[in-house]
Amino acid sequence: MMAAAARVVSRTMQMQVSVVGATLRATRARALSTARVVAPAAVQPRPQRTPLMSPRVSGLATTSFLAHRGFATSGTRPKQATTPEQPKEKQEQPAASAGKPETAAAPKPVQQPAPFLPKSKHSKVMRLLEAEPNPETPHLEKPLVVMIGWLGAKDRHLRRYRDWYLNRHMDVLQLLTPADYVINTDKGRALTKHLVDVLYTGPHKTRPIVIHGFSVGGFLHALTTGELLKHAGAAERIRCQLFDSPVDVQGLPHGVSVSLTDNLFLRKVIRKMLGAFLVLAKKRVADYHIASVLFHANPLRTPSHVFYSSGDPIACPDRIAMATSSFNESNVPVTLSRWHESPHVRHMPLYPDNYFRDMGDVIMSYLPEYFPGQTINAPQTRDYGAPKQPSD
Repeated sequence: MMAAAARVVSRTMQMQVSVVGATLRATRARALSTARVVAPAAVQPRPQRTPLMSPRVSGLATTSFLAHRGFATSGTRPKQATTPEQPKEKQEQPAASAGKPETAAAPKPVQQPAPFLPKSKHSKVMRLLEAEPNPETPHLEKPLVVMIGWLGAKDRHLRRYRDWYLNRHMDVLQLLTPADYVINTDKGRALTKHLVDVLYTGPHKTRPIVIHGFSVGGFLHALTTGELLKHAGAAERIRCQLFDSPVDVQGLPHGVSVSLTDNLFLRKVIRKMLGAFLVLAKKRVADYHIASVLFHANPLRTPSHVFYSSGDPIACPDRIAMATSSFNESNVPVTLSRWHESPHVRHMPLYPDNYFRDMGDVIMSYLPEYFPGQTINAPQTRDYGAPKQPSD
């Protein structure tokens, strides 16, 4: 009995093992069949790579190519229909890019650095900007404005002044005025000599000149005048000169101290040091006084206009009155724009309409041939009112 029972158990276990084995084989077969079905589906996105083919391949050739490679083309035809259009877009891109040079070839901006300013050790303080030619006066050389900034002025500070000239087809030769070009008069003389060399060489040697100086920049202008006296015909070339808040030698200590710092204590120290410097450095003092004499004498007899304020603590109104009186005694035309409360070299930012109106009258009056058909008003001396009284 026991043997019979053992045989029954053995057969039962064998049957269970065979059933389990059959189940595992069936599961494996199903897995393999599923893998065979899924694998082509995973490969289906490959037809999307057809843009790598030559854009000149036609739709028929594309279909034949895919069929040859073993891909099902029936389900991918909608996608393949877009393939011929992609090369068209690529072919249109060169046409769009071909239009870019036309945009770059648009009219030149009003101002751009001119290529004919010779390089020198003073190039960091000199900049030449060229205006568009005036279509109404193509037969005339464009005037050249020599703009000499105030002590410590940056390029951005002079932008509105030079833009006014550039918009009227006048080139601008801009000079900045660092403190070392004023304190070291040898360096200032070297700069003005180079400036005059530029004005008498190359394309500038016959152009009419306008000078616009600011504050201590009048010192460099006076040195420039001394260099211009060495050249014949300078008086005829310089049509007019404009001065904004001109500072004489007596105003140098105060002007330099204000331009270097906002600290009141340091300003006082700088004023004392420069005052002692002017007393001890006789050669420097001689250069300043020579420049002052040239400014007051105006040996080129150039018509002048002065912008100033009676409330300016740097540009002394009495010294300006003495200079303009000297001009009148020499029968040199001179006009004034006078304010009573605008700070040093701040007349234009505070009163741009008055400033540019007077500036336009001067420029148009002394260069009338460059403004054909326009109404020209003679420059006048204008007093823009008494200072405002404080309210009670």
